[in-house]
Amino acid sequence: MNRCVVSMAVLLSVVFFGLTLSASSSTCDAVAGNLVTNCGFETGDYTAWTHSGTANYTGVQSDYPNSGIYESKIGPYTYMGLSGISQTLATTPGVYTLSFYLAHGGDCTGQTACSEALVQWNGTTLMDELDAANYPYVHRWFTVDATGPSTLYFGFTSNPNYYYLDDVVVTNTTPEPGTLVLLGSGLLGLVGTLRRRMQ
Repeated sequence: MNRCVVSMAVLLSVVFFGLTLSASSSTCDAVAGNLVTNCGFETGDYTAWTHSGTANYTGVQSDYPNSGIYESKIGPYTYMGLSGISQTLATTPGVYTLSFYLAHGGDCTGQTACSEALVQWNGTTLMDELDAANYPYVHRWFTVDATGPSTLYFGFTSNPNYYYLDDVVVTNTTPEPGTLVLLGSGLLGLVGTLRRRMQ
């Protein structure tokens, strides 16, 4: 069976004898508490993402996904400027973990103004990779703070080839208040035990 037929079988939602076969999904869809909508671009487009900059050489493809069927494939020439996608997330005050998989299909070693991968959180730059070599998917992650809703931005340009982005995850890592109370109680109990043993 060729890939096209397999893809169609996975993408279609079919109800047969009460059994529902769900649409395709990425590994990021299974991450509990992930705030990123269409995290693996499995809608086949940029649903829930806002595109900015040049639309040249930019889109959702099924050439080289990290998981699932699709990935974001972006690689306009540098003179065209960055092609970016962003999403505003329903974060609340606290600490979050951002992670994603990124690959670069071209080799810019020894060149200048050849490629750029820019990642920003609420306008603050987390990563600005220039003139990268060719590399397969790399899992990257950052710890970020939020004071309310947050905007996540990815911007790319690459002269010889493309950047591939997939499986974007943002989860809250702020301890629950109850957890902090239990931790504090546990520490106080430990201190009390140690004092009794020292007397």
